[in-house]
Amino acid sequence: MGRLRPIRDQVQAPHLPQAARGHVQVDDLVIAFGQDKTRTLAVDHISIDVAPGQFLCLLGPSGCGKSTVLNTIAGFLTPHSGKVSVDGVEVRKPGADRGVVFQQPTLFPWKTVLENIAYGPRVAGRRREEAERTARHFMRMVGLNAFAGYYPQALSGGMQQRVGIARALANSPNVLLMDEPFGSLDAQTRTMMQEALLGIWEELRTTVLFVTHDIEEAIFLADRVAIMSAGPGRIIDEIKVTLPRPRHSDVVYAPEFVRLKRHCAGLIRTESLRAFQQQNAAVKPS
Repeated sequence: MGRLRPIRDQVQAPHLPQAARGHVQVDDLVIAFGQDKTRTLAVDHISIDVAPGQFLCLLGPSGCGKSTVLNTIAGFLTPHSGKVSVDGVEVRKPGADRGVVFQQPTLFPWKTVLENIAYGPRVAGRRREEAERTARHFMRMVGLNAFAGYYPQALSGGMQQRVGIARALANSPNVLLMDEPFGSLDAQTRTMMQEALLGIWEELRTTVLFVTHDIEEAIFLADRVAIMSAGPGRIIDEIKVTLPRPRHSDVVYAPEFVRLKRHCAGLIRTESLRAFQQQNAAVKPS
């Protein structure tokens, strides 16, 4: 898809997030599933502070609790202890201030691209004309203006994911939560989607929390990368990514990119080996 057209060349959508909004605070978060003997600790005393407009990636091995943290910020899960707040308001349930994009697009198959994107504004009470104007604005941003009348089944996986991103942004969230949204895409499409996402973020500066287990993806996208341990999930390191923006795919060859990748890979490998050894030690011979 390439780089996106600057937002100044498009019709401005109403109620875009303000630069001062989107402050996410995760304070001493503990999440556990089950009770008594079956209780499993998933997230162990995690604290994260994400400034408005920042792009943070949560990186870690499979099963470390990355998605659990994201779902708690979204309001889908209730913490065992600790607190999550957005712009000073404690999160107790899902809200329009937080847009969510999942790994698999959750589009309405009976609605067109335009109708899917306009759905949120319509539910929020906007008139049809205003909702569709907002939807068309974000369709242009994700490069799907020519597909307004298409149904999801007629689109590729990458195009469906673009609709999902546009639909989340159409609600003007202060925070965009993304749970491995490009994980099921082929390598070429994934690279294009990463560049497209950065193009959108560079224009809107919406706060983004992005979950991934892909080291290159995390470094390419983020201002900061929070690295999680194998379960139960803890933050074992945070790195600041100072690579210049705007970023393009060839940044992966830069010496600083390679250094950061090596650092992250070492930490994750150590954590994965530790988890493997613990699992083996827990299995007793019959």
